[in-house]
Amino acid sequence: RALDGGDLPRCARIAHRFVSTSGTVGAVHLAKLLREVEERATAGHAEDATRLVGGCREQVGVAEGALRASLDPDDSAAG
Repeated sequence: RALDGGDLPRCARIAHRFVSTSGTVGAVHLAKLLREVEERATAGHAEDATRLVGGCREQVGVAEGALRASLDPDDSAAG
């Protein structure tokens, strides 16, 4: 929403907040993408930041699936 509204500083702050959280839960690729979003938004490159946010959304889904699988004691595939 911050990007849709053209608020690049807000986008950068939001991305910054989630970088370490993503790394903490093991979503390393997501953390890397968020760091790139922060850098691009800070530099004023809205199109680049928007493109990267699309990748972040995909990685959030991957991380969510991995976390759910690791928390499901009935899922033998979770290891």
